[in-house]
Amino acid sequence: MEFLEKIQELFPNGFVKNDLQKVRCPIFVMHGDQDPIVGVEHSHYVIKNISDSRLHRFPKGSHNLHFTFAKEFKQLVEDFLSDVDDGY
Repeated sequence: MEFLEKIQELFPNGFVKNDLQKVRCPIFVMHGDQDPIVGVEHSHYVIKNISDSRLHRFPKGSHNLHFTFAKEFKQLVEDFLSDVDDGY
């Protein structure tokens, strides 16, 4: 959440690919393999270029994972936040 609050400060010209290395907080990327809007290559690019990042893919998921897979989505986020909290 802190990252989202500071995104304009960190990326005044917008969020561009070359700036991903500047991200220093843990990032959890979730991707639906059937997403018609964002291809999985974007998720792979993010996790490759942000050192403390991880990816969880939903093979049957689309762009609205938080609705379609609400229970699993919530648990994954809670687990991620718990892991991050334990590490800091």
